[in-house]
Amino acid sequence: MSNPKHISTILMETFQNPFSISETPGARQPQHIGARIREKVTETYGATLPVPGDFKPLTAEKISILRPLTVRNTPADSTEAAVQQYLRSIGISLDTAQALELCYLSHTFVHDSQKTTLPTLVYPFTVNGKLVSLKYRSCGYVPAKSPEKPDGYTKDWNQVTSHSEFGITPCFIDTIAPEHLAGQRVPQLIITEGEKDCLALYEAGYRHFISVPTGASSDPGKFLAPFVDWFAAVDSVILCGDSDYPGRQMTHTLCEFFGPHASLVDLPADCKDIADVLLKHGKEEVQRVIRQAHPRPTKAIRYVADQQNEIISILQNRYDHGYALGYGPLTDRVFHPDHTGGLVVVSGQPNSGKSDFLNDLMMHLMTRQDMRILFLSFEHPNKAKHIAHMVELHRQSSDLSLCPEEKMLESIDFLQHHMAHLDLQGEERTPEHILELADQHRRQSGLDYFIIDPYLFIELKPAKKNESETESIKHMLTLFQTWGQEHHIWVYIVAHPRKNPNNHGGFTNDDISPNDIASSAHWSNLADFLFVIKRENEDNRHYTELRMIKVRDQNLCSPGRTYYVRTDYGSYLEQPSPEACEEWYVEHMVR
Repeated sequence: MSNPKHISTILMETFQNPFSISETPGARQPQHIGARIREKVTETYGATLPVPGDFKPLTAEKISILRPLTVRNTPADSTEAAVQQYLRSIGISLDTAQALELCYLSHTFVHDSQKTTLPTLVYPFTVNGKLVSLKYRSCGYVPAKSPEKPDGYTKDWNQVTSHSEFGITPCFIDTIAPEHLAGQRVPQLIITEGEKDCLALYEAGYRHFISVPTGASSDPGKFLAPFVDWFAAVDSVILCGDSDYPGRQMTHTLCEFFGPHASLVDLPADCKDIADVLLKHGKEEVQRVIRQAHPRPTKAIRYVADQQNEIISILQNRYDHGYALGYGPLTDRVFHPDHTGGLVVVSGQPNSGKSDFLNDLMMHLMTRQDMRILFLSFEHPNKAKHIAHMVELHRQSSDLSLCPEEKMLESIDFLQHHMAHLDLQGEERTPEHILELADQHRRQSGLDYFIIDPYLFIELKPAKKNESETESIKHMLTLFQTWGQEHHIWVYIVAHPRKNPNNHGGFTNDDISPNDIASSAHWSNLADFLFVIKRENEDNRHYTELRMIKVRDQNLCSPGRTYYVRTDYGSYLEQPSPEACEEWYVEHMVR
């Protein structure tokens, strides 16, 4: 056997010829991937980042024991023969092994204090042609023991490094080194979990790839930090992780790191990684998998084709037409919800009957639409009294002293299956914690309506330094609205208007505008419905007015006013006008 070349000579000769760029049809080319990586890695290192030149080369002693693989199919060296046999078993040619500078040696591995010397494949880790680390992989042949345990190869690992304070580099990072690209761009950089996957990609014709340095647990904020500037030539990345749980975790981490610049692959069901794809299905299937890489699925982007059936249903008038609240057609004209969920803002001057009206509205929804309600009511500190009033609404009577107990129990049982309270005594009152509790109730019992009355007692903690009250309110409303829409729950929030004192220090009866509500225009901007409750209780004026100020989707209803009279047990009856309300009042309430 001829004397092998020194590994540093091999590296120098190999890297005089840069890797060619493999164009893939349909490759995405998002901009500023380098800027995103710089932003991410500065979270770990700060403004001063390591650079490729910071890595120290391995000592000549560690390099001199390596042997390059030859092209002979029957090498005289039994160790090389064993390594070549392993490579053939995973579908890797000697041409690929040589092009990627794989080496071999005999290495002693230790297992439970037992030493075993095995033929070993060596992966080189280079930075600008400088050998900075090695990874040993044992390739000892293991004969089949039974049909259930076929033959295979040992799988021992050992990493030899220059002990850089910046850790281990990605394997094959030199495939995007600027001096090897010579000004050319990299349409796609493929990132894998293991070095063997990179061999499979080279075998299938790809030339720009890296393997994360320490498997699925690798931190991209650390191992990519020295190479931020190299990514200026990269247009996009394809994440080609393993299909097992650690591999999926790694892919998720890299997705978060690269953001919109990353695409994902879908491996065949019988394959754990891209190396499996090559071995079981061949190069063409590897190319198909890479060619069909796709952006990370997101709910934020909805394509027309994905909604085709829903669009046709709407055009054919087969869609959610909502439901009546049960008051009558005048109410339905201004307030007719559907099942989408979202944010409803309720306002009105103090003592205008907001909470009282909501109690009756929720009773209508429970009895007529079988809706499930959760109350977070600071207006009703005594929850038993609140439930007792709901029983009166259910029995349609303000005096149940003579009502048979079994009838009361019927109503209590009905309410048990349709409503509950959040009681925050001793609990945090932040929007996040409130939603955590509400979501727990949703999962356990189901939920259609969540009533927060009023919002004033919620603790608004600034999400960031110097955040204004207006920004905190926006954050809170967005949180509730998003949760409601996600789970098809209508979140009602009662918000008082800003004080508008009259000459006597009280409140005027002037109509409330959207901008009058609780120190922020976001109440109006974010609400799906916004209505104001106003109570008139003066001579010749006895009615409650619901004024719908905003309806986001006006396909089913639109802004307007509706008038009601209140019975003695707290139910509201729709009337066509204030005059009709007065007539009803005189007939039924005047003694």
